Amino acid sequence: MTESIVMLEIRKIKNENSLRYRKMSPEELTKEFDDTTKRFIKRMGKDIKIVTLSTAQNCK
Repeated sequence: MTESIVMLEIRKIKNENSLRYRKMSPEELTKEFDDTTKRFIKRMGKDIKIVTLSTAQNCK
């Protein structure tokens, strides 16, 4: 079975990103994660609420 052109392109992008991430410092990875998370939250268009263990236990 052969892979489609689209799947080959996805695999190529994934491999390039993997190599890029492996070369990043922990600080660069943290910034990349934070930027990606902020973009995702903005696109959702909703407020984000953080649940911690202490607030979850207070809800009992």
